[in-house]
Amino acid sequence: MPFCPYCGKEVSAEAAFCPSCGSALKVLKPQYARYERSASITIASILFFIAGILEFIGGIILMGGGALFAKIPLIGWIFGPLIAIVGVIVLIASLLDLCAGTLLWDNKKSGGILGIVSSILGLMVGLITFPLGLLDIALSLILIILIAVGWSTLKD
Repeated sequence: MPFCPYCGKEVSAEAAFCPSCGSALKVLKPQYARYERSASITIASILFFIAGILEFIGGIILMGGGALFAKIPLIGWIFGPLIAIVGVIVLIASLLDLCAGTLLWDNKKSGGILGIVSSILGLMVGLITFPLGLLDIALSLILIILIAVGWSTLKD
């Protein structure tokens, strides 16, 4: 049983006031309560982590492929640097996704905003690379829906 912080007498765990001195007792919430997040935000956060890791790997591969492609005479001098630039863009997108996943995991509204921005960019890339970008379009729409469903649970 806990004790009153004012008089030191033993009080029940559910008591709002000390029966001995009458002082108001704070009802302490467990520390983990500030990290409670909705299931949709948890799923969105995990999907952002997975997408960010896969994009990071893809960006590294594209940058390496661009360097290899650049060694091909004539055509490689044009497309090699272009492939490497796309790799850098994919790396930046991976960092956006990893940041959004981390902020959503911490239940922050800024993570929701960053996640929606990243998903809109993913939609645009998916539309540009259609039909190859169907997976990107589907994932972006799912993430936007998940964030919208859990938006009210996000904290400032």
